[in-house]
Amino acid sequence: MDGEILENSYCTPLYKNRDYWILYSGQVISQIGNSFFEIALPWYMYTLTGSKGLLGLTGFIDSLPMLAALFTGVFVERWNKKSTMMASDGVRSLAAIGIFLVAILSPQIRSGTLMGLYTLMFILSFAGTFFSPANTALLPLIIRDDQLKQAMGYSQSASAFSRLVGTFGGGGLLTLFGAPTLFLLNAVSFLISVFTLRFIRIQRTVQPASECNGKEHRFFAEWKEGVTIIFRNREILRNQVFALIANFVLGPLEIVMVAWVKGPMNGTAYDLGVINGCFAIGVLISGFFIRLLPKHIHPRFYVFGGSTMMGLCIVLMSLEPRLWYAVGLALVSSFALGIMNATVGAMFIEAIPVNLRARVGGASNALDRLAVPAGLALFGFLIIVIPLSWILIIIGVFVILSGLLFIPNLVTKTPAELGLLDMDS
Repeated sequence: MDGEILENSYCTPLYKNRDYWILYSGQVISQIGNSFFEIALPWYMYTLTGSKGLLGLTGFIDSLPMLAALFTGVFVERWNKKSTMMASDGVRSLAAIGIFLVAILSPQIRSGTLMGLYTLMFILSFAGTFFSPANTALLPLIIRDDQLKQAMGYSQSASAFSRLVGTFGGGGLLTLFGAPTLFLLNAVSFLISVFTLRFIRIQRTVQPASECNGKEHRFFAEWKEGVTIIFRNREILRNQVFALIANFVLGPLEIVMVAWVKGPMNGTAYDLGVINGCFAIGVLISGFFIRLLPKHIHPRFYVFGGSTMMGLCIVLMSLEPRLWYAVGLALVSSFALGIMNATVGAMFIEAIPVNLRARVGGASNALDRLAVPAGLALFGFLIIVIPLSWILIIIGVFVILSGLLFIPNLVTKTPAELGLLDMDS
């Protein structure tokens, strides 16, 4: 069990829920550190090696542990969610410290240095695959189900705010102090997250699915059940296919932007930070704006519209390698991305029984990200052989195409009216 039932706290409005805001604030700090790392590592590798191939390989290796998320949700479902999150961030802090030490002790990129960096990157990313399903399962234990959409919007804003601070600040810090400093700050942010998680109280308990069924399930049977639930529900399956396409092309966008800024734009690390920061501002604004969206319109409409808007912005970005032009398009495209993510995330969580959210969330998270290593492998090769402007066009077109999945029945009944909680539908 994850803790005792504290009904009075559980029934409080979201803005008064101390446990939610402790979780929220801890993740803001942790995500700021992540943003420092995400801007520092590819810039560090590309600056020292000048190799687009190694830049692509860095992104590919960093994404490989995502495959483990296919199975981590089943483990997390059996474990204490808060303890799992604390352990995950603890391991990530140690790996980040290791990356800092490698960068300090080996200022020149050699084969041994690369192996050390890639190993530590793999450990850091692998530990993170336990954090996400645990967080997905923990959130409904500290807030009410009717607060999920609002909480998802706040979480989008928290992620965007963290990215805003991390990328704007990270670009400046990277220019002034170098990548190793940002690696160390990432480690510190994970330690702060571990500390804040200690103070969260679990508001209600959930009986493990194996107990609900009156028998023990084997590991692969439980994992298969999580995947089966996804494929048995048309709404979840539609979201899953959409995410696979989007992640295949958006996953590599970060390394493409590093090459775009340092190459055709002839920019600096600070310029990259400004563009990435503007991506964060758009998502931050969308997190608060989503509460104002008309509720009588089906959520699929917002996903379709958002993907179309974002894809067009990425295509237009390829036309002119200028900083302020890219900044404007980044703001618009990220606003659309925030609306998409919050809407799809809320629809997904609402569709799954509470006692199955860890295993289904883990399986879904992994299926979402299965496309990322494939996308990084493909686009890591493409940035070597074709112009970067064509790569941006390809990414934008595929984002637009992913939204076509939501054209049918855009104005049909809401997810609750469709009976998304019925797993036999």
